[in-house]
Amino acid sequence: MPLGPRYHGARLDEPYYVDESDRSYDIDTILSETSGGCGFGSDNIYNIGCSSGSCPSREDWDKYDKAFRTVKADRGAQYPCSQRKLDEVQYLSHSNTHRPVCCTRKAVADAIRYNSEEPDSARRAAIGRLQAAMTVERLDDWPPDLTIKMFADLDMVFFGGWLLGNTTVEWGDDPIKLTPSVWGFTELANRTGQCRIVLNAKGILVKPKISTPAKQAWATLLHEMCQ
Repeated sequence: MPLGPRYHGARLDEPYYVDESDRSYDIDTILSETSGGCGFGSDNIYNIGCSSGSCPSREDWDKYDKAFRTVKADRGAQYPCSQRKLDEVQYLSHSNTHRPVCCTRKAVADAIRYNSEEPDSARRAAIGRLQAAMTVERLDDWPPDLTIKMFADLDMVFFGGWLLGNTTVEWGDDPIKLTPSVWGFTELANRTGQCRIVLNAKGILVKPKISTPAKQAWATLLHEMCQ
């Protein structure tokens, strides 16, 4: 299956290692330092204002803050998943110990064949967990850690589990790579073909461009998984 990303600034001379320490923000400080309490100032490349009439709330910034915390199975959004799988989603091993990298043509052919087959029991179970999680309440108030927790099941349903262990997912706020027009990106993490998916925390959680953060998070994550 594919580990063929777009190489957005990927460095091939050294592997990418994830910092395992929690990252958090002081929401009151963020709000007080912004322009009118709605962005990071008018001179910032990623200024978020109220010109559209949709001003980010304290709840929006709180979700943004939570997006950068290490995801744990026993805290945050409720979703049936193991901590072992969550660790595989968040941190890469130092070598590709799962399935081998293959060319794009074979990857596409394998994906088409897999998605045309009758789902087996593992795949049906993953579909059931995903369906149960997609409640109306969650669609209206999407927890950022739920995106990470659902990755392994999305991988099983659409890609047969090829990505887990070779691809990490995280929320990011890089103002250069994650401009207002970029909802996420995929980059090569190291020479073994492992990849890193980064979702735009500000664009999706603070000021979504579509009706709900849930739809944007799903659409962006699935698009990047295809890379």
